[in-house]
Amino acid sequence: MTCSIAQAALQLAKFMLRGAAQASSALDFAVPAMEFDLSSLVVFGASGVVGEFLLPQLAARGERVFAISRDDRANPAGAENIEWSRGDLFGEVPELPPAGTVLSLGPLDAFAAWFAREAPASVRRVVALSSMSAESKRDSVDAAERDLSERLRTGEALLMQAARKRCVDCTILRPTP
Repeated sequence: MTCSIAQAALQLAKFMLRGAAQASSALDFAVPAMEFDLSSLVVFGASGVVGEFLLPQLAARGERVFAISRDDRANPAGAENIEWSRGDLFGEVPELPPAGTVLSLGPLDAFAAWFAREAPASVRRVVALSSMSAESKRDSVDAAERDLSERLRTGEALLMQAARKRCVDCTILRPTP
């Protein structure tokens, strides 16, 4: 099943708020679906399209969110449970609090490399966005599209390998661009 970015945001929200069993567009390589603790959640790419949709829903539920963005951000009114920190997966990532779940809503290749190098020991679940371009652009006549496909597939494989090595449940969502 393919879906738009907006549909992916909705599916991710359902996934996070109701548990893995409710997400219908997930490419899930993890152990059987389960509810998981959202009391400690790190979100990379929190200021992007999906993050701007998801964070208010998590805040409204009272979830404690450590949000990472390349840009400085302020919490909207009533979202005292979101703590923003500036960080860049291609550069410096701040020290993270212990977190059971990590979401990656930004560049998959950079996240996978970071996760393989230095994922916190407390992480038990990781959810990352990829793209259907991983497959649909594999045989494109455009070299840049083929490179994107390769980068996405390499990032997915690296993330899955690192998650298996750490015994971390991992879900990769592939919305359409």
